[in-house]
Amino acid sequence: MPSKNRIYKQATAESYSALYSRVEAHFSVEELTRDNLIEWLNNDSLADSLSLTGELDSKIKEAETIEELRELRDDARTLPVYKAEIMRRIGERAEEIKVSELEETIARAMVSLETFAEERGIKLTETTKGGIYLKWGRYHRPAIVIFKDGKIKAWRYLTEEEIKDNE
Repeated sequence: MPSKNRIYKQATAESYSALYSRVEAHFSVEELTRDNLIEWLNNDSLADSLSLTGELDSKIKEAETIEELRELRDDARTLPVYKAEIMRRIGERAEEIKVSELEETIARAMVSLETFAEERGIKLTETTKGGIYLKWGRYHRPAIVIFKDGKIKAWRYLTEEEIKDNE
């Protein structure tokens, strides 16, 4: 015969699971605010614990760095409701940030390349192309290189400031 303590723990786990399911069915992630939960649950402490989901969702939308999202992911692992949904949203936001950072890097590289071509009086075309190479030349340093018909036309190593701008 199972002990009373074990039966209680199992019953409690089932009760919480049922409550969490009802909360997820009644509220979307965005609606999980403390005020909405207090009104629905009539329990301040439980509302506080469940409203963390809504707060994390807002912080995910405001996050601007991958590091911020890592910290939010740590908090999300302890959520009783919408854990998988919040983790998915963190992953999506991380991808958005990575794409945005990559786009900025490409834009800065294009500006550097166009400026260098202008300085040298070179017009970039289909046969005259350029790029930034991270390990160029004897010293394997970042450099801007312009090719014409597959041959090196001009190049120069990037300055420390340009390297920081292109990171």
